[in-house]
Amino acid sequence: MLNLHQIQLRNCSLLQKPKRFEDHIMKAESYLDDYNPETYEEAVNSKDSINWKKAMESEMNRLSENHTWELSDLPVGAKGL
Repeated sequence: MLNLHQIQLRNCSLLQKPKRFEDHIMKAESYLDDYNPETYEEAVNSKDSINWKKAMESEMNRLSENHTWELSDLPVGAKGL
């Protein structure tokens, strides 16, 4: 007669990664390096303003080349965004 025992598995939610995998310094540095300005003013006045201006110019050129929009006059009484 074959005697099989059921294998008891560990609950995955109870497992913890070793402390050596917690790299708090790298996390903090990545948060600092990933700062993205939220407004145009913040972008053009930031330490990376040259790169932001180049990126904006490049994006505007692509939008123009792809004929993404065309300029038109606003209807009387309408406000532009």
